[in-house]
Amino acid sequence: MNLLLIDQPIRNRGDESAHKALVRSLLKADASWTITVPYRYDTAAMEPMMVADPRVEYIQVKADLFSYRCRRLGQNHGFRLAWHLDPAIRKMIRLYRKADYVVAAPGGINLGGFQDWRHLFFLELAKYLGKPLLYPGRSIGPFPENTPEQKRFHCKAQEIISYMRFISLRDRRSEEYAPGAIPTLDSAFIESPETELPPIPEGPYVVFVPNELVWHYAFRNIAPEKIKDFYISIAGLIHSRYPGHRIIYLPQLYAGSVAIEHDRDYFLSICSGDDFVAPETWSSDIQQQLIKAAACVVGARYHSIVFAINNAVPFVALSYEHKMAGLCESLGFSYIDISKAFDGSADLLPDIDKALASPQSDKTKSIEAKSIARNGFKALLDFLQGKNSISVIVPNYNHAPFLEQRLDSIFKQTLAPDEVIVLDDASTDDSVNIIKAYGKGIKLIVNELNGGSPFLQWKKGLAAASGRLVWIAESDDFADECFLEKAVAPFISDPSCSMSFVRSLLCDAEGKDTHVHPNQIKMDKAFGMEGDKFIRRYLAKKNTVVNASSVLFCRKDALETENGYENYGGAGDILFWSGVAGKGKVYYTPAPLNHFRQHGNNRTKEDAINGRGEKEALKISRKMREEGYLSRWDLFKIRTYHYSKLYYGTENADPELLKEWGSFPVRIASSLKRLIAKYDF
Repeated sequence: MNLLLIDQPIRNRGDESAHKALVRSLLKADASWTITVPYRYDTAAMEPMMVADPRVEYIQVKADLFSYRCRRLGQNHGFRLAWHLDPAIRKMIRLYRKADYVVAAPGGINLGGFQDWRHLFFLELAKYLGKPLLYPGRSIGPFPENTPEQKRFHCKAQEIISYMRFISLRDRRSEEYAPGAIPTLDSAFIESPETELPPIPEGPYVVFVPNELVWHYAFRNIAPEKIKDFYISIAGLIHSRYPGHRIIYLPQLYAGSVAIEHDRDYFLSICSGDDFVAPETWSSDIQQQLIKAAACVVGARYHSIVFAINNAVPFVALSYEHKMAGLCESLGFSYIDISKAFDGSADLLPDIDKALASPQSDKTKSIEAKSIARNGFKALLDFLQGKNSISVIVPNYNHAPFLEQRLDSIFKQTLAPDEVIVLDDASTDDSVNIIKAYGKGIKLIVNELNGGSPFLQWKKGLAAASGRLVWIAESDDFADECFLEKAVAPFISDPSCSMSFVRSLLCDAEGKDTHVHPNQIKMDKAFGMEGDKFIRRYLAKKNTVVNASSVLFCRKDALETENGYENYGGAGDILFWSGVAGKGKVYYTPAPLNHFRQHGNNRTKEDAINGRGEKEALKISRKMREEGYLSRWDLFKIRTYHYSKLYYGTENADPELLKEWGSFPVRIASSLKRLIAKYDF
């Protein structure tokens, strides 16, 4: 398997540490994997990042002004042919086509804060070429929308986020932009590198990493001298709190568009006495070794705090954007928002002095940080190796007679799920006692009041689940033991799979199978198809995803489905499935592995009798038309189908409902259809 690591950030020791940790860990995971890393800068700037291994190939792809123009033509005007006109982009396209997965990691807030169109282009290229796109260990947002350009960027970015097949985020504040993303921490936490430390001045020391900040979009209007004076004041506080210690400054930038000495020269203008500015050539591995022996770390750069936590060294975090704040919040550490120091709203020096008096250090939290990062990395490996964590959600209301058969069919699966969540919607029967009898194998959530909607329970369950894949196992149904094993297969073979469902058998209240569901009688062959095509053929006219219990789907895609499905009654599932299907490919297995129980207390049966399902179907068809899944002709055919079904197949059909479905052309088409069927023309 070949992994293509795109848009690697360089010129920064922090990003270097994350890149090396990720690449080295991937190489350890599987000896057969190869990694290709394209880069656009001079080779001298890339060399510090490079991992020396024959399975890793670094390829220079230098773009120029023509590349920029071709890229923007495709991005701004949809003229994708322009991407094939530029030699540099063509070279990238060849690399993408050779790759099994495109991985955009590690890196900063290129989506969101920096509004990086070039970064967005590399992601769009994966979608354009149909390559599975992974986004592990990143940060996203925030998305400013002050200009049309920013609004357009946000819109395109959200489309790409929806396309991504795997996302793990390294800070909590990013989660609102990618619901369902796996929590992780920076890739640098995956490993604790050991290396020989070059000679340094003798004696105890404090590591200080200022940040010039004028490069950052939020501080371009701040006078550089004001920022420098702030750091000089902090250096004075460090000397006061740590007498007998020198300050060691760690340059974290190198090469690139500024002189290699830039960070060093800036630090030399801040330091005093026998303070020491480390050479800018010291690698991230050396910097971690240096930090490991420090009395304290005072950092205004994200990775300086990552290195401190990784090595359980006391630190003071000086946060200037949401990345460091999100990291500290994830682990329960405090931080000082230094952006307030430059807008005149606060004097932060007393707070910094207080923090220096008792810097944070917690070995337990350092161990937790490594664990979170490694769990996030394991989730990435599981995805690459075709392993999928599965959450089962069981919504229940007064289904005590059926619960044991339902739960037994879950726990006897040949592929065991990772968690089982039962949501009881304030049942008045013996449901809760039956569920509790299964012990710790179930996470039970009981509503105090009945919510009145199964889809509100679905949404609640999705928020509580942690698996990549979800099975909503309705409490009155049951499944064959091999259901999960068969349903998960498409997710293993095709990373673009968003949902997989099987055939459903109807059964009576006692659990005796009667026949295949009428909507699936002719569905004898397995298939896999693009989601938009599936919506037109198998959802819009006649819902063939007849029962939630028959479906395994991607949790991320479900959490991103915000089309109001929870506000509907019985037909809300059609809208839900269309939201999930539209984000990838849909696979169907004709094996009848799901048993859909029909009984007096069955919501689907009620909706069929009272006509509520037909009322909602019209609204949903119109919504699908608005979202671009259906053409006018598609909608006309659907209206004709439902009008015919109501007029000719239902006794005492609601006149108002008939009026809603049947315009004059629809009524004419329905009559012709009826005549053709009746007289066999």
